[in-house]
Amino acid sequence: MGMDPITIGLAVVAVMGSVMGGIQGMQSANYNAKLATRNAEIAKRQGELEAERLDRDGRRQRGAISAAYGANNIVGGEGSPLDVLENSFTTAALDKQNVEYAAKIKAYGYQTEAAKQKAEGTRALTEGLFNAAGSALGAAGGLGGGTENFGQTRQGLGASVIPRARPAGAT
Repeated sequence: MGMDPITIGLAVVAVMGSVMGGIQGMQSANYNAKLATRNAEIAKRQGELEAERLDRDGRRQRGAISAAYGANNIVGGEGSPLDVLENSFTTAALDKQNVEYAAKIKAYGYQTEAAKQKAEGTRALTEGLFNAAGSALGAAGGLGGGTENFGQTRQGLGASVIPRARPAGAT
């Protein structure tokens, strides 16, 4: 007793649908991973640009402080004027480090998202292939009427079916 062509066609469609679903899931996740990787690169570059800006601002500020000292005949090499300049250097350096650290943290978050998306893509493809295999096995169970061996294979999840010897005189 075989399956009719419509049932076979539906089984083929189910198998192909599972495979295509897995492939689409993988492609979507890989695209999202690429976006996250790009966002990580952008975050790093934004941090670098902001650190450069803070560096320029710090140098400009220290130059303005030194110029003000000179205009007011203040000796900047010792005492309070030196403390003000040193504080300016320290503050600028800390601001720069904070910006760089925040950019690294943001980039790491995007890199983590990219890795998660890649894993999701692999999972989607694997799931699609397993679903396709399940659909194919289910359809095979209805083919050809000789399902005794199929049941043994399915229970053994791929175990080899050893043909039985025919009794003497059997055709």
